[in-house]
Amino acid sequence: MNLSSVMIDLFGHQRQVFLRSESVGDSGAYQQVITNEDYKVDFWAQGLSLDQYYKSLISKGVTPLIVDLGANIGMSALYFACRYPKAKIYAIEPNNANFSMLKMNTVGLSIDYFEAAIGSSEGMSNLSDPGLSDWGFRVGADSDGIEVPVIDMTKLINVATSSGLVPFLCKIDIEGGEKELFSRNTGWFKLFPTVIVELHDWMLPFQNSSRGFLDTLAQSGYELIHRGENSFCFDPRLKSLSSS
Repeated sequence: MNLSSVMIDLFGHQRQVFLRSESVGDSGAYQQVITNEDYKVDFWAQGLSLDQYYKSLISKGVTPLIVDLGANIGMSALYFACRYPKAKIYAIEPNNANFSMLKMNTVGLSIDYFEAAIGSSEGMSNLSDPGLSDWGFRVGADSDGIEVPVIDMTKLINVATSSGLVPFLCKIDIEGGEKELFSRNTGWFKLFPTVIVELHDWMLPFQNSSRGFLDTLAQSGYELIHRGENSFCFDPRLKSLSSS
């Protein structure tokens, strides 16, 4: 495996980032997350309130929880760790090679790693490669590929909150896996004041992969802002939470 490295400065944190030299997915993830800052929320009043809420949690000695679903090679986890350095991050990634890169790129940070897929219930599923480079692996029980464990999202958050972590931000980019994730047991959604999701109806036409998410969003009362490929969902209560 040929690696290239780049020194970056994220919010005052100097880090060395490793990319696989011939991976379109690695360079794309770096471009989107580090160069373009696709997960930046400071453009909007909701994002500024999220920052104030983070500071209020830290001032109370509480640890915010960030869940990164589809952590890939660690660009998003690294971005969030530098932006919110006192948060705990759960990074979930099912592909073994990506998982190794994820750990390499985020070594020393406050991150718990899970080499698994995420779903609405616990079990096993299949991880397949549709030929979209290292950022395009898909999980689905009816697909060909290697078998991988699936973590129950509700159980994961229950364990986190029972240990004192407070849900803060959830990022979801799971290549169409949002269809299964939001098929049932979605009560965890409203525990996060901010959810960032990339939907994949464009990639999976006529499969209704975003339907469960849209139903959950409609029932949540959250505000929605689109930027680039992502939909940013904000709990209106952030305004009051950030001032408490």
